[in-house]
Amino acid sequence: MKDLNDLMEKAHQCMEGAALCTGTSFEVVQRNPTYCDLYSGELSMKTVQEVFDAMGTETVIYHVPQGSTDAGNVD
Repeated sequence: MKDLNDLMEKAHQCMEGAALCTGTSFEVVQRNPTYCDLYSGELSMKTVQEVFDAMGTETVIYHVPQGSTDAGNVD
């Protein structure tokens, strides 16, 4: 998140400078929440697979991102 926050601050400074140079103003409105990168560790994937196996549900572990998720920032 720090890299994203640093980038957002630089973008904000660029917009602020452009507005100052042109005698205008600007407003930044965040329309969607900011999400952290999704991280799936090997241990957590193995644990989830064991639970699904115990329920008789077939699982596949992919080692590259597949599709999307609606999982948010869960700490």
